[in-house]
Amino acid sequence: DMMIRCADSRNVGGELLPIMRRAIEIGAADDRQILHTADLAEQYYDYELAAAIRAAFVKSRLARG
Repeated sequence: DMMIRCADSRNVGGELLPIMRRAIEIGAADDRQILHTADLAEQYYDYELAAAIRAAFVKSRLARG
């Protein structure tokens, strides 16, 4: 959360994107961080990544019930 706040305030979210992708991959990101990463990917014109993150998020939410 601290890294997200600092990156957002300094407008360097692109530097944070690979770290957040890895956090999602290993299951260390919470729902809010996952959605923030999708927004960040979209902001940096990686529309495929943004769509993939959101689709996986929806699928995991549906699986949880």
